[in-house]
Amino acid sequence: MTPARKLLVGVSLTLLVLLISPLGWKLIGHTGEEQQLSFYRPAEAALIELIERAEAGLGEDELGRLKIEEELARQLFGLDHPYNRYDPQAYFTHEPNLDAERRFKEHPLGSWRMRTNSLAMRRDSEPSVETPSLRVLVVGDSHVDGICNNSENLCAVAEEALESAHPGARVEVLNGARGGHSLWNYLGVIERHLTLKPDLVVVTVFGGNDFTDVLFLGHAFQGTRPRGLTPESKARRAQALQESRYVIGQGYGTLLFFKEQPKELEFAMETSRDILEVIARTCSDAGAELLLMFLPSPLSLPFEAEPRGASAIRSLLGLEQEDFSLPSLIHAQLFSTCDALELKTLDLTPLLEECRDACFWRTDLHLSLEGQERVGLRLAERISGLPGASRRLKAGESSPR
Repeated sequence: MTPARKLLVGVSLTLLVLLISPLGWKLIGHTGEEQQLSFYRPAEAALIELIERAEAGLGEDELGRLKIEEELARQLFGLDHPYNRYDPQAYFTHEPNLDAERRFKEHPLGSWRMRTNSLAMRRDSEPSVETPSLRVLVVGDSHVDGICNNSENLCAVAEEALESAHPGARVEVLNGARGGHSLWNYLGVIERHLTLKPDLVVVTVFGGNDFTDVLFLGHAFQGTRPRGLTPESKARRAQALQESRYVIGQGYGTLLFFKEQPKELEFAMETSRDILEVIARTCSDAGAELLLMFLPSPLSLPFEAEPRGASAIRSLLGLEQEDFSLPSLIHAQLFSTCDALELKTLDLTPLLEECRDACFWRTDLHLSLEGQERVGLRLAERISGLPGASRRLKAGESSPR
């Protein structure tokens, strides 16, 4: 690669990462009473190194995934925060055995605890040594990770509901989610935890940013250059960030990007389909059922009380009425892919439309305690209806603990 091309590729990839990927608005912690978002620039040399590896044909599987060693991952994903830990398969996870207080005004207690077990899961306990009647692994991003205590999380809610509905059955719903994760990471987390032999894997796809978040690594693994925003759009987006980083990160950033770069949407959906196909085969080979759970962007729902800054940001970004058809288009394409791959699904859109104002925190637009509970109960109901899970639960009912 010539020096000029290295510079062009590096600048292009850096801009894309800053504009659309989890590196741009990944939750990394609190610096005050409310959640803060941190923006940081991945090392240009690391981005170029990925491109060169892809061009050299060093991809290790059909997705073109490249081995990302710890030092390279630190440059790409900003792993210096104490809550981050490098992982060769998922690229980054929580630090294991965490127990830290997180202040948050909207929580009824004014704070919650970030706790992880030895496997870096958001769970107070370890997976049982004795095989449970049903073991579920849930992967997702910060919504599933949870801005709440582990006991309030949708995974804990689903676990309790399943055991209550099936007396005698022992159930584990393991929370393998991490804020900043997207489909590439979901696959890595699943591969990382196959030794636990989950009976069911739940992949939670978030409509707010998962389809922009696949682009960074998707392009790098193919050795291609992404399209970025125009200087004018970048300037408008910088202004919008001053109004609310959460509104940008939870959906409006995706609307802006795909409005300006519609061809990237096709690449994103194709990349997502390819990853889901590998996830489906990985689960099938491991003898696990697979359920895709779709979580819509809260900004695609008709709030009665609009989030702070939403109106001003729409104006700043030049978003018009027709631009808000994008979430429906993404939804349709995703579920068309699910049909083609014969995936079992759970669409949370109708559920969250019913409680849109109560189901998301107003501060950062993540699932609130009400949202976590409703989603957890709905997930438990869907799990009970899955053929393999249902058989295991019924068998557990008749087996003494």
